[in-house]
Amino acid sequence: MSRKKKKKTIRLDPCRNPLEQGHYNYLKRHVSELHYETSSLPYVLPKKYIPDFQVTTKSGRKFFIEVKGYLRPEDRTKMIAVKFANPDADIRLLFAKNQKLNKNSKTTYMDWAKKHNFEAAVGKIPKNWLT
Repeated sequence: MSRKKKKKTIRLDPCRNPLEQGHYNYLKRHVSELHYETSSLPYVLPKKYIPDFQVTTKSGRKFFIEVKGYLRPEDRTKMIAVKFANPDADIRLLFAKNQKLNKNSKTTYMDWAKKHNFEAAVGKIPKNWLT
């Protein structure tokens, strides 16, 4: 019996999914420095959080962007814990859609973000984030 070795796929795009990749491409054109999943911020739970993007604008302002297609309950818990453990970190959320937290909830993703003091947007990165 011969075993075939699996070929290792080389990813040319740095992002894990097309949603993040689209935002990566946009940010790359508009900011002076951009890193994808290079930073880790500790939080209260015994884990580390790795934001999707660490952005430095041309004016020198630094912040993190977390891109979410689906905001799972465990993601909400994690984001609150990360914010608590890193009060000086500017963490922003970018949602694919402003849907409800679940089918029985009246609370949307943007409502949740506002309640927990996260700067957030839906669909695309606001230009005012990049100035």
